[in-house]
Amino acid sequence: MKSNIKTVIGSSILVLGLTPIAIYGHEFKLVASGIAFCVFTDWRLRVTTAPKYLTVVYATLPILVLYLPVFVFTKEPPLTSLPSTVFHFVGVLFGLFIFFSIEMYKKVILYLALFSFCLFMFFSGYALWLHKVSYNTYTGKVLKPAPLFQMEDEYGKLFTNESFKGKTLVIDFWTTSCAICFKKFPKLEELHAKIKGRTDIIAFAVNVPLKGDSKTEAISMIRERQYSFPILFAESEPINMQFEFNAYPTVFIIRNEQIIYYGDIDNVESLLGI
Repeated sequence: MKSNIKTVIGSSILVLGLTPIAIYGHEFKLVASGIAFCVFTDWRLRVTTAPKYLTVVYATLPILVLYLPVFVFTKEPPLTSLPSTVFHFVGVLFGLFIFFSIEMYKKVILYLALFSFCLFMFFSGYALWLHKVSYNTYTGKVLKPAPLFQMEDEYGKLFTNESFKGKTLVIDFWTTSCAICFKKFPKLEELHAKIKGRTDIIAFAVNVPLKGDSKTEAISMIRERQYSFPILFAESEPINMQFEFNAYPTVFIIRNEQIIYYGDIDNVESLLGI
C-alpha cells in the first residue's frame, strides 16, 4: 500500500510540475511529459514491491483525475492541448515496455524511439495537429473549384474572379476583432514584399465584416501598423460559407480557378515556391 501511495504522490507531483510548461507551448510540454513519465514509470516498476499492473494504474491515476474531466465534461474540450495530455500516457506505455525489455539494446531502442517520436511531434507533428484542429485538414492541400466571389477595395471598386484570371491568388481572410490575424499579418507583409512587382501572383487581405465593423476602422487598423499589402472587403459575412471556412485567419491559394490550399499562412511561401 505504501508503495502505491508513493507512486500516486510521485505521479501527482509530475503532472502538476509539468502543467506550467504549456505556457511556452504544448509542443514543449508533450516532450517533457513523454520523457518524464517514461523514466518515472520504469523507475517505479523497478523499485516497487506492489503488483506491476497496480503500479501502472496508480501512475496513470493522477493524469486521469486531472485531465479526464476537462475533455469529457466540458462543452468545448481544449483540443489544442490534447497531444500534450496524451503524451503522459505515451510515456507510461514506453516506461512499461522498457521495464519488461530484458536486453539492454532493446531498452536503448525504445528510448530512442520515444525520443524520435517526441522530436517529430515537437518540430512538425504538433503543428500538423493544430492545423487539423483549426482547419480540419493536416496540410491544407486540396484541389477544388474556387467559388464565384465579389469583393471591393476601400474606394468601392468591385473585384470578381474575372478580375484575377490567369493569376495565383493568396487571400487572407480576417476580422477586426481577431488578435491572431494581426499576429500573422507580418507574414502576409513579408510575402507581399517578396512578390511585389510580379504580375503572376497577388496577395491581399480580405476583411470579413462583423456586426458593428466599418471599412474606415479596418483600414485604419492596417495602416497604423504600416502594412502595405492590399485590402479588400467582402460584401457580406456569408463569404465564409462560399469558401467553406469558419476560423480566422484562414488563407486560401487559388490557381487556375482551383483552390489548392487553405489554412495557415506559415505554409504559403513553400507552396508558392518563393
